[in-house]
Amino acid sequence: MDKIEKQYNEWIYPNPIEDIKKAHNDGLFQTSNADLFWDIFYPEKKYSKKLKVFIAGCGSHQAISLGISNPKWEIYAIDLSAKTIELNENQIKKYNLKNVKVEKKNILNVNKENEFDLVISTGVIHHTKDPKETLKKIVSTANEDGAINIMIYASYLRVGVYYLQSIFKYMNVTQNQEGVDLVKFFLQEFIQKNHYVSNYEIANTDKFDAGIVDTYLNPQDKAYDILELGNLLKNTGSYFQNWNYNFFYYPDIFLKNIPDKIFDLKNLNKLSPFEAGDFTQKLLIQTGKLDFILRKKKYFENFWHNKKNITGEDHVKRRTYVTSRKKGRLNDNFGGSVFYGAYPKIEIPFNAKQGIIWSIIVGDKNESKIGMKIDQIELQYNRFASDNNMSVLKKKEIIDIIYYFWKLGIITLQKF
Repeated sequence: MDKIEKQYNEWIYPNPIEDIKKAHNDGLFQTSNADLFWDIFYPEKKYSKKLKVFIAGCGSHQAISLGISNPKWEIYAIDLSAKTIELNENQIKKYNLKNVKVEKKNILNVNKENEFDLVISTGVIHHTKDPKETLKKIVSTANEDGAINIMIYASYLRVGVYYLQSIFKYMNVTQNQEGVDLVKFFLQEFIQKNHYVSNYEIANTDKFDAGIVDTYLNPQDKAYDILELGNLLKNTGSYFQNWNYNFFYYPDIFLKNIPDKIFDLKNLNKLSPFEAGDFTQKLLIQTGKLDFILRKKKYFENFWHNKKNITGEDHVKRRTYVTSRKKGRLNDNFGGSVFYGAYPKIEIPFNAKQGIIWSIIVGDKNESKIGMKIDQIELQYNRFASDNNMSVLKKKEIIDIIYYFWKLGIITLQKF
């Protein structure tokens, strides 16, 4: 038994949830749930309740949560830990899940090529001996039209974590209760507010024992900056499509107050998704993970990042869990604001034009289904503008605003 397998047998991770249905009612959801975020996973497909799904490293509850939420999904999930699989099997019996099968298996031993509509691997690759080979194997299990949702550690917010991992190795701290207690004491008594790990600690408030072990006493874990991610993806048979949450990887909202005479933000549109993300995180240092979608066809590479792909025929709708907060005052050139349900402290203000377009998007009666065509948004905006003595906008200007919304992660786009 290798060190990683031993760790997750003795310290089941994430913290097990006894009543998953209650947790759902209390707000638990999976960012890997394509049913909630369909357009982010499949910008070209009509919605379907039926998916064949593979979870590479299911942990304590991911497969169960997705199985309960999506009864028509067919889920096959694996994990390296026998204890974790036993926990999952008990939950399958508890909830009488007919659509979930779990198995103890190393990902490198899986022989299911070109089989799945959706492949999920959350927090697994960075704990393997050869992350690139592991990723290649994961990618190979998706069918040609499948989506692959990957989460790996980001180095930006985790610098302090690796400093402490080194310290605890110097101290010969081991993965037992005494070691966990020592780490907790050390964090409380010796880590000052200006230490690099402080921001990570603020962002990660779960201090259950398995979480302490996984973070600070893990024998095998590697984080990536976004440019390193680009290198990791090379020669894996996959193409980067988009981030799960664009907001953390585009700097536009954070730099919106820079005067054009000092720096024209449009210059940043020349950056690749990886360059824009690296720019943003080196400025903000706010994420400890990279959560993204891969596809097997080059057609999807940097899909909506390439603004030229956006046309008047494309459909727009509000992203799930984005909510309006403040009402607009058009006379003051304030179009209101929105926020993310998962990140309520992040508020996004609009100018008048942006606020009108946002109101048109969320006011569409088909918004929850297929959204509204950009051509229709243009028509409604210009009708409103004419009725209220405002200047009309050209399609290019409408698309510029839609693209800005997409970079903020508050809307999704789809081609039909």
